[in-house]
Amino acid sequence: MLIAATCAATIVIAQQPSLKLHISQDHLQPGDTLDLEADYTLDNRKLPPATFAITLQSEDKKVWQMRWPMVDGHAEASIVIPHSMPAGLFTMAFAVQPRFLKFYGQVVYPPKLKLLSAVVSSRQSSRLYAYVPDEMGRFTMEDLLFEDTVKCRFSLGASSQEIPMVLLDAWLDSSFLPASYGVKSIVVNDSAAADAFETITLTKNEFFKDGFQCFQTNYPAQLKLEQWKNLSPVAFFDSMYVPLLFKGRDAKTLDCITDSSNLSFAATFDMLKKKMPDMEIKDWELDDAYLRNYSVKGNDLGPRNERMIFYEKNWYRIYCNGSYGDLTPLMRRPDCFALVRILPPPFYKHPRSEETFGVIAFFERKYPFASPEPFGNSFLLRGYTPALYVLPTR
Repeated sequence: MLIAATCAATIVIAQQPSLKLHISQDHLQPGDTLDLEADYTLDNRKLPPATFAITLQSEDKKVWQMRWPMVDGHAEASIVIPHSMPAGLFTMAFAVQPRFLKFYGQVVYPPKLKLLSAVVSSRQSSRLYAYVPDEMGRFTMEDLLFEDTVKCRFSLGASSQEIPMVLLDAWLDSSFLPASYGVKSIVVNDSAAADAFETITLTKNEFFKDGFQCFQTNYPAQLKLEQWKNLSPVAFFDSMYVPLLFKGRDAKTLDCITDSSNLSFAATFDMLKKKMPDMEIKDWELDDAYLRNYSVKGNDLGPRNERMIFYEKNWYRIYCNGSYGDLTPLMRRPDCFALVRILPPPFYKHPRSEETFGVIAFFERKYPFASPEPFGNSFLLRGYTPALYVLPTR
């Protein structure tokens, strides 16, 4: 049941009478909450699980995009208008998309995989899923229902060090065909604003502009890009995405955004070979006698048996996407990454031993730098908007 804030609830009829949007008010003050309730009927039949989506646009063309699950043709949500919200006339386009949140996967490598594991984690929790690909490597992730953004990392299980490569698609954002839609104007703290509004054409490109997709959470990056637009591409990426741990010192940075000499190689292994000609891939192992003498478990010591780069009598651990020991980046194209950073020893010291390591850190491209490869083993997945959502203004 909707609660009207300052006036009686307004019923907005879509361009097709099968969709009705109940809103608590259409004239708001900063700090107010806009309550929404959407109902969709189809010949008096229950609607299969679908998605209710809204694009809100200000007079200066700033865009907010939201979506909520619609069950049995019904969805509810509340949008908080922050005190920092500028005054003016806002255009709200709303639509029902006859799709539910679902991800379609294709295992690119290894072939004929029988079981695929996925760890899906957020700030609050982490959960393990198991999928059985078909003979073509295809699988469906339809047991996920989440808000905001989660991390998804695929593996072949705890017993395997091999890294799978997966292609993901979300039909929710790759084929936008609204079943019903409409447009409504909202006024925030502006009595002089006209009630007339401009008609919006709900094509996929219009409704999903500015990255309204299941694989993007780039609004903060867009703002930073505007603030730091005078920086070079590598300096911008470094400021946005590289942890402090991997900055400074005697680090050598390989530019994989604009340096054509690095982009000419077929794989990053060949690129590194040019910079480190005598490097080898070798297994670093901790002697079992050391473990017996100190009566400790191997897991307490950090890397015990790990494949690394050996160069000029020094060991270099491979780092990518927050984890060590994955050699996959060495086989990928340089333009899949924004930069590669080489940090010599003693970047890392083995716990309870005198062994020190360097690190070769790979940083995959992120907004606004597109990767040429649509697959990987870890993804950021954007789910549904929280039921109580505070509009970001920065």
